Amino acid sequence: MKNLESKLFLLIAFFIGTWGALFHAMQTGLIALGLIYNIVKYKDDFVRNIKKYKYYVAIPVIYILYSAVHTLIIVTSGKYAGLKPGFWLLGFMMFCAYALTVSAARMVPYLTSNFAVAAGIAAFIGSVRTYGIQYIGNIGGGFVVDKLGSAVSTMKYNFLICAALLLVLILIPAQQSLLYLVITVVLLASLFIQAFRGIYWASLPLLDIPEKYMGTAIGMLGVMAYVPDAFILTIYGKILDANVDAVEAGYKYIFGIMIGLALVGFILAFIFDKTNKKKKVVKSTGKQDDIAQPARS
Repeated sequence: MKNLESKLFLLIAFFIGTWGALFHAMQTGLIALGLIYNIVKYKDDFVRNIKKYKYYVAIPVIYILYSAVHTLIIVTSGKYAGLKPGFWLLGFMMFCAYALTVSAARMVPYLTSNFAVAAGIAAFIGSVRTYGIQYIGNIGGGFVVDKLGSAVSTMKYNFLICAALLLVLILIPAQQSLLYLVITVVLLASLFIQAFRGIYWASLPLLDIPEKYMGTAIGMLGVMAYVPDAFILTIYGKILDANVDAVEAGYKYIFGIMIGLALVGFILAFIFDKTNKKKKVVKSTGKQDDIAQPARS
């Protein structure tokens, strides 16, 4: 059952890439056209309603905050103590992995800023990195998980490989003659980073979460994992703004942060993997003791 769940999470990650590639642009365009049409047609009503109901915007915000606090209370309560420490380790591992995924978006602008790559070529590389490599990364990550027999072990090695490739990217000087080498490293790093998307959800069965708490656990892990969306690109923007006269150095700082995320993720994955193996040993020892113990008359 756990193996099936792992495969389903990997399959979901695969289809996320498919739907994103095929329908995201069309969906966004249709929604934009619909909004523009309604705003133009009902301009006066739109402005009047915005002014009249502006305080109602606070309702979903308050609801979301309440849900977050309520979830935190449930997760940290004694009833949910069985999730510790693996729950929190996995949550912060997912944070590091997703932060790397978001940060990878800065790799293509690095090529245009430091190697004078044409906008059309950069757009093509970006499309390959975002969509084409996502297929290979998600499916390849699944094969590696099956080979190693552990999603956490796969994440552990994946973090190390990402850190090594990012270090290579920092060490390569911004010279036009090295452009193809840099593009190769960027695509390889993107490949391993994209592999995280299916792998970290495939680690969920290792937590042995009771079914009645599964929804809360997934919601809390989602909050922990996707919170980098709220701030990390802003941080990178400030770093680049502070290094306008030394753009290459600004990107090197960003890659350094990414290496730090990868190393922290590796340490967390190492601890989680070690803890999980100890738990398996304890369970197997307990079963052997039960089998060895003679039945009482």
